Amino acid sequence: MLVHIAVVEHENGTNIYAQASREKLLVDLRDYIEEFWETTCPDDKIENFNNEDAIEHYFETTASHGMESLKEEQIEVCNESS
Repeated sequence: MLVHIAVVEHENGTNIYAQASREKLLVDLRDYIEEFWETTCPDDKIENFNNEDAIEHYFETTASHGMESLKEEQIEVCNESS
């Protein structure tokens, strides 16, 4: 089973998100960026972006200011049978 993980580093610490699908992970990340969108990307309307494009735009903007970064990974989790 693959687990999709995202790590958001920001000035107040680190947020870690994990989901069984990338689509669900993107929903979690979009929820996170919506909270800060108005102050970070004031000239753009988030409604004009799908989840993936909104996340990419947000983190490109914050990274260029040295504010936040995003790293995504997939890990395989195996269940061992006894």
